[in-house]
Amino acid sequence: IALENIRKTRQEVLYDVDNAYWSLVSVLQKVEMLKSYVAYMDALYNKVKVAVDAEMAVGNDLLRIDAKKSEIEYNLQKAQTGAELCRLMLCNTIGLEMDVMVAPTDMEVPVTAPEGLSEDISALPEVNMMNQLKRKQ
Repeated sequence: IALENIRKTRQEVLYDVDNAYWSLVSVLQKVEMLKSYVAYMDALYNKVKVAVDAEMAVGNDLLRIDAKKSEIEYNLQKAQTGAELCRLMLCNTIGLEMDVMVAPTDMEVPVTAPEGLSEDISALPEVNMMNQLKRKQ
């Protein structure tokens, strides 16, 4: 039972590390997407400003773009805070100091199913522990 409990704990730790890592990757991707969106809105703002100055567009268009840009910048700030929290969670999970800067190296998510997985639950540590307890009774 002790060996199965160790195996179960090891699987839980691996799951927590994997979850923390891919959460960080996901949030960092969102940050990058929002940064490109802010750059796009900056370029759009500049183009519309030129059109407003040439009296080919109204000032209301400029205000709508400015409002949307502010919303995107707010979401970017939230995503950057989320990325920092994910980094801290990963550092905590793998036992690093909180001031260590962790940079994910694998940013692509594989879409193929891992080999060796089966739907058979008889090999799970929890099931083996229960079976050993039953045998002792």
